Amino acid sequence: MSAWKTSSLVGVAAAIVAAILLNVLAERRFTRWDATLAKRWTLSVATRDTVRSLPEPATIWVLLAPGDPLGQGIRQLLTAYEAESQRIVVRYIDPDRDPLGFEDARRRFGIEAGRTADGRVVMDAAIVVTMGDRRWFITTQDLLEVSEEDKGRIRRHEEQALTHALRSVQGGEKVQVCFTEGHGELSIEDGSDLGAGHLRDILEKDNYAPRRVDLGHGADPLASCGVVVVAGPRSPFSPTEDERLAAWLTKGGSVLYAASPVRAPGKSTFGSDGLAASLAAFGIFADDAMVVERDPERILESEGVGVLAEARPHGITAGLVGEREKTLVPRIRVKAARPLSRVPGDVVAADLVVTGARAFAIRDVRPRPEAATGDRDGPFSIALASERPRVSPSVAHGPRLVALGSTGFLSHAAWQEPLADRGAALVTENALSWLTSRPRVVDIPERAAVPAGMRLTEASRREVRDYVVFYMPAAALLLGLAVAFRRRSTEGRSPAPR
Repeated sequence: MSAWKTSSLVGVAAAIVAAILLNVLAERRFTRWDATLAKRWTLSVATRDTVRSLPEPATIWVLLAPGDPLGQGIRQLLTAYEAESQRIVVRYIDPDRDPLGFEDARRRFGIEAGRTADGRVVMDAAIVVTMGDRRWFITTQDLLEVSEEDKGRIRRHEEQALTHALRSVQGGEKVQVCFTEGHGELSIEDGSDLGAGHLRDILEKDNYAPRRVDLGHGADPLASCGVVVVAGPRSPFSPTEDERLAAWLTKGGSVLYAASPVRAPGKSTFGSDGLAASLAAFGIFADDAMVVERDPERILESEGVGVLAEARPHGITAGLVGEREKTLVPRIRVKAARPLSRVPGDVVAADLVVTGARAFAIRDVRPRPEAATGDRDGPFSIALASERPRVSPSVAHGPRLVALGSTGFLSHAAWQEPLADRGAALVTENALSWLTSRPRVVDIPERAAVPAGMRLTEASRREVRDYVVFYMPAAALLLGLAVAFRRRSTEGRSPAPR
């Protein structure tokens, strides 16, 4: 073999060895470059420390389709998470292309899913983070926030949500949601349509820890509660229980109150639930009456006790206020509601849900053809939110209370409605989120607000179609005809002398 051939073989072998070494080095020293101006895909120091210190592998299940507006950003960010630690395992499941895998994940994690009118799959959880037998659910609301300061812009919280989930599955404590019992309330142990077992499942999926509590037993039954839920009492609380709840509220607690009017025993009128002091501390009074609707377009039942209500602007009703013709705004359907009103005091409650102007409130259920003497005329508030001043500068907010004038807001039927009519369920979930108001991960810097995605309504779709199908071809045709006529008019003419 000649020296030239030998040197060629040695060069080829050296190139192969160098390529192998470079691949091994790249595998062990993986580096990503973030070319975005805001360094959107660069993880913070706090996140890198969290990922590198994981005690055991964590699996991140992404249940978003690749075409989802959030999907591409989540993939880019999770690539950075995977680059920081081999204990991060990411599983992508496309609900549209992998229905069997999606159904398996849905049953495994107890995720509710449905389809919109255009065929898209929508879920109550976008990402699930698991470590051992512990799990943490991330919703689309956790990933994005509509910026109130800059209209038409959003703030992305993907890194905060993912890092918070990784920290939580390592043993972080969940907010305890305490359901009162002993007064005929909806039971979280009852999984039927008449119980609150479905609400318990939803709370567990939203990373809360629901449990029962009896205000009449123990020295301090509410000591570990993050929020108290009064779910449809049918018998009154004692004055001692009302005072105990009011005292806990003034110390910084939060309450979700939902109660339909209940007939007093042996009478045709409605009785009190005994929580006047707790509600009055937040400027709210729950009337012992029932709302009846007279507007044919708002009546859900022949008797008028089912009403189609409207949302008022508030953080709790985000997504429920708007023009239904332009955007998908779920309707709020409520049955057997009591009117709520404001009482003078140092705090002013804000409207969340109101009835129509033709509604009236009855205090006596004896048959009558129309509104009688003593009945009140609408419109009425059937959902109010109120907040007192902070008890300490170190807390995120003051004591809060959300009063819902109907147990129907918490009922199983509210979550079984089609997406277009699921407004009552959304009010409940948003109210619990507002009451608990979990603090964000403060050691991860906020990202700058970015323009929100473009929303195409049916009217704008028609405009685009008209431009593409009619106006643009017509403009091109007219331009072509103009050029053709111009050329025909100049044919046969001799060029002008230079």
